[in-house]
Amino acid sequence: MCSWQGRKRRRRCLRSPRHHLWLQIYVAFVAVIVSCFLVSAASTRLLYEERKEAPAALAATAAFITADLPAGDQLQDALTRRAEELRLRLALWSPDGAPLASTWGGLPGPYSDCDAMSWIHTAEGPGVLVALPDGRWLSATLDGRVQDRWRQHLLVLGLLMATMAIGSYGITRRITRRLEALQQGVRTLGEGELSARVVIGGTDEVAHLARTFNTTAARIEALVDNQKRILASASHELRSPLARVRMALEILADAEHPSERRRWRAEAEADIAELDSLIEDLLLASRLEGAPRGPLETVDLRALLGEEAAREGVAAEGEAALIRGEPRMLRTALRNLLINARIHGSGEIVARVTPHKGGYRLVIADRGPGVPAEQAERIFEPFT
Repeated sequence: MCSWQGRKRRRRCLRSPRHHLWLQIYVAFVAVIVSCFLVSAASTRLLYEERKEAPAALAATAAFITADLPAGDQLQDALTRRAEELRLRLALWSPDGAPLASTWGGLPGPYSDCDAMSWIHTAEGPGVLVALPDGRWLSATLDGRVQDRWRQHLLVLGLLMATMAIGSYGITRRITRRLEALQQGVRTLGEGELSARVVIGGTDEVAHLARTFNTTAARIEALVDNQKRILASASHELRSPLARVRMALEILADAEHPSERRRWRAEAEADIAELDSLIEDLLLASRLEGAPRGPLETVDLRALLGEEAAREGVAAEGEAALIRGEPRMLRTALRNLLINARIHGSGEIVARVTPHKGGYRLVIADRGPGVPAEQAERIFEPFT
């Protein structure tokens, strides 16, 4: 039995089919092979089958041709009629190679050491030379009409090959042009242009690769921008406690009364503790941006809220709220909210967890001035 997830994946694949690049190349390759096979087979049949069978056909009809041919002045006319009937070009030679009659002057006669049936080559194509039973020789080749048919077949073959070449070039260039665009995008990104993106076209692997590249480039750009914001914010946040520490050390060096020295030492220690907290926050922000989240666990959000609220002297409200989350990060978030409420708020602080739409709502409220609407989105920026 297949699982529900498996059925869901199959339904999703059926809804959005992908035209795989490997399938396109495979189909094109098979089509080229089949086309070449068919063209080669047809050409072989048309161009070579008659050539292969011509010597046997001439040998079988040689006696018939010579038996019916008259001698003397009527030999040329009889040979011409026979050539027209057979659609051949013919030439008759004596046993010693002297020409007797011919329908075309381009046919060669017998030569020394030639076989009783030999191939000959003419300006119009191949032919045969056949030894007749009475010692004479017969030269034959296909007439011009058949030669024209050969040329037509060769022309068709050339057109088919040109069509396949043009079609293959179009498919190849369509694929490689997108790969070249992707290569250019990668090069541009590598040169430091983090806003580089590529155009996504199609639904095959190249399109998927382009989409992945755009997502990765956007992620890298966001990480770099966030690191810049973190460094700018951290430098601003670190400047104030560092200046206070420097001032406290200068005053401490000139202080004469022990109580005054204790007070400024305490001020310096408090500023150092603030610096340590800021550095810890900076490291945490960098780690969370660059590293994957930890494993999720089943935790009681109400219990975590109660522990962190007790540190700030706040009573937590609500019942047990079991959720899936990362305890360490949840504690950090709750602690930051409670500290912000204590520092920037006034009056009583409310901390409670209540059920809400199948989940839980966490509320930490104070009586402070609140956050201006135009600054609300910046709450989630580091060190804001």
